[in-house]
Amino acid sequence: MPMPSVTEIVASVGIGRRYDMVPAATMAHVRTRGRGLHKAIHYHFEGDLDPDSLHPEIARGFQAFQGWVEASGFTPLPGWVEKECEHPQWRFRGHPDVIGHIRDGRLVIPDWKTNSFDPLATGCQLAGYAMLWDVCGTGEKLDETLVVLLSTKTGKAAPIPIDWKEYLQIFQAAVIVYHAINERG
Repeated sequence: MPMPSVTEIVASVGIGRRYDMVPAATMAHVRTRGRGLHKAIHYHFEGDLDPDSLHPEIARGFQAFQGWVEASGFTPLPGWVEKECEHPQWRFRGHPDVIGHIRDGRLVIPDWKTNSFDPLATGCQLAGYAMLWDVCGTGEKLDETLVVLLSTKTGKAAPIPIDWKEYLQIFQAAVIVYHAINERG
C-alpha cells in the first residue's frame, strides 16, 4: 500500500473548509484551473513552456507567478520542482510545488494557490512539506514557508508567510489519526 500524501492526510481527517455547497461544475472548473496553472509553472521551470499556449484564465495566474518570481528573485533548487519525497518514520509522502532561494538567500517553500486558500489546511500542508525537507533535503535550514496567492482575475500575486511550525503538531496529529483509522481496516 503506498504511503498517503500530505494533502490526502489533511483532507481525510477533516482539516480545512468543506465545499459541499459549491456546485460540482464550479469545483471541477476550479480544480482544472489550479492543475493547469501548476503545470504551466512546472513547465516554466523546466524550460518547456510556451506562454502563448495558455488559456487566458491560466495566463493571468501565470502572469501573477512571474511577477512574484521577479519581485522575490526566486530561484528553484535543482531537482526540487514537484519532487516526490517520503518520510519513512511518519509514513507519508508529498511533493512540494518547489523549494528554492529568494533574493536575500533565504530558503523557502512557496505553495501556489489560485484566488483563495484555507489557512489551516495550507498551514498543515506546509508543515508536512517542511517535515519532508528535513528528511529528503540538502541539510540546509528551511527559513520560510509561504502561500503565493496567484490571482487569475487580476494577474497579481500576494505572498503570504505561513509559519509551518505553528501547524506542525496539528499535522503530526493528523498523520497519527490517519494511520490509526486506516490500519484498523
